[in-house]
Amino acid sequence: MTLIGTPGLKPLLQLGTGPIRAVYSSSLANCVYVVSGYQIFKLDATLANPVLVGTMLTNTGYVSIADNGNSGANIIFVDGSYGY
Repeated sequence: MTLIGTPGLKPLLQLGTGPIRAVYSSSLANCVYVVSGYQIFKLDATLANPVLVGTMLTNTGYVSIADNGNSGANIIFVDGSYGY
């Protein structure tokens, strides 16, 4: 086993209060969606200027994300029995 250090790495940005529950890259819409706790954020291609686009009823557990392939026009976030 080897332990390799990674000097020079630093946090890029902080979104919400966490934990990060899902990250989804929509190549058709050229953006990234991040679920942090109960909040849903959208980031542009530069990963700057996060925009809060919605909230969920829960703040823990796995979140599944999918879009319909129509330039990201329709996207669904599913957490247990809730869909957004």
